[in-house]
Amino acid sequence: MNIAAPIAPVTPAAASRDRLTLVAMSLAAFVTAFGAHMVAANISLFAADHGAALLEVGLIIGAYEVAEVFLKAPFGLLSDRIGRVRVLVAGLLFFVLASATFALSARAELILLARLLQGIGAAAFSPASAAIVGTLRRDKGLAFGYYGSLKGLGYATGPVMGALVSGLWGFQAMFWLTAAVGVVALSVVLSVVREQPGGVAARKKTTPLDLIYLLKRRDLWPAYAAMLVGMALFYSAVGFVPLYAAAPAGANAGNLGPATVAVFSAAYIFLQPVVGRWSDRHGRSGLLVGGLILSTLSIAAVPPMHTLWLIALVSATFGAGLAALTTVSYAIVADRVDQAELGTAMGVADTVREIGDAGGPVLFGALATAGGLAAGFWGLAILAAAVIPGVQLLRRNEAAPLPGAGV
Repeated sequence: MNIAAPIAPVTPAAASRDRLTLVAMSLAAFVTAFGAHMVAANISLFAADHGAALLEVGLIIGAYEVAEVFLKAPFGLLSDRIGRVRVLVAGLLFFVLASATFALSARAELILLARLLQGIGAAAFSPASAAIVGTLRRDKGLAFGYYGSLKGLGYATGPVMGALVSGLWGFQAMFWLTAAVGVVALSVVLSVVREQPGGVAARKKTTPLDLIYLLKRRDLWPAYAAMLVGMALFYSAVGFVPLYAAAPAGANAGNLGPATVAVFSAAYIFLQPVVGRWSDRHGRSGLLVGGLILSTLSIAAVPPMHTLWLIALVSATFGAGLAALTTVSYAIVADRVDQAELGTAMGVADTVREIGDAGGPVLFGALATAGGLAAGFWGLAILAAAVIPGVQLLRRNEAAPLPGAGV
């Protein structure tokens, strides 16, 4: 099992540079998530207005996810070979190009191309940016906490702003705004972020076999499992908790259902830096297991809740559990992987997350079709609970102590 090399003492200049890099990466993560999800929440209406058939609308919506699933790992590997900042900048350029293409599109085919370009940009940006955050010299949990929190804020606010802008000034204004925030992110990155010390000679000559090797590493399985389960539960909750909340909400369901998602989002966004700092001081593995347990119990507790306030409370506890899973999982990967192959490792981890994103709601839908919404919540909770003993066992069987890895 490969262990990351011991971390050298941090000089004041290096600490200052790390802080600037973290601010830049967190801001870039916010604006790209903001822009991408601003478009995602409104793209189906825009495509329909331009004559897209239902199948074409489905392809347009799915193109982004397809690009992420298949390209995040290769882009992560590429970032280890040619440099993370180069891949990061390329991803942001694709993002801006896609936004401009949206604004100029008059046919469904061009809208599909723009959405695909946006997915390619996200696939390049995500593993490269996570690897850069992972190379910061200390407090990796706190760093991933801030990074994930700002990214989550972009996810939450983008759709709302997109609806507002497109409603007031039309879809083209929304797309040009997306391009503008992409330019802001690109400018910040070019001004602040520098390639890691060591240059090309220090970079690992990664190959596609490294993807398989990193996926097979047992010491990373707890983080992968937490990411897979966490994202499966997350997207199922976002999709189905508002629907379930509609029953007790009655006539106000249209407003109160999304409010439960807002409660979840608030807990998820604001608690990530808190759990990240805790993991830096007290260890990561216990928080990982605790996050899994809390998320599983929260999903299982939804069906017995018969008032909106109780559902909102469960949403808050679920947000707290997922905050722990997300932040700690990335920090564990950064702890345990050599920096020279960290881009590849983040690409693999992000791909596992994307599989959870896509698979969770599909599985929930199948369970709910067979036995109702309650069966969907309980079925996913049972599957998530089955993962916990395996994560706990792998945690206890670690061969050596790791940076930030607690007992």
